[in-house]
Amino acid sequence: MRNQSRPSLAGHSKTNESLILQWLPSHAAVEDMANLTYRIQRLTVGLEDDWQYHDDVTWLSRQRVRVNGLRPYVTYKV
Repeated sequence: MRNQSRPSLAGHSKTNESLILQWLPSHAAVEDMANLTYRIQRLTVGLEDDWQYHDDVTWLSRQRVRVNGLRPYVTYKV
């Protein structure tokens, strides 16, 4: 089964150097999947041509991740 959910910004989680993303499962069975894995990719708007893996993350739970190492005044897509 492929999860089609997209991350959303957790409320009041954005700082100058990090933010928290959360996934809400699109199907109840996703919560029961022990081997479900997400990899974070980011695009720095206006600076990079390709998506890059962003490995400076801290997993807070199976569906919440803090993305660290961001730069202030830079626009990212994830």
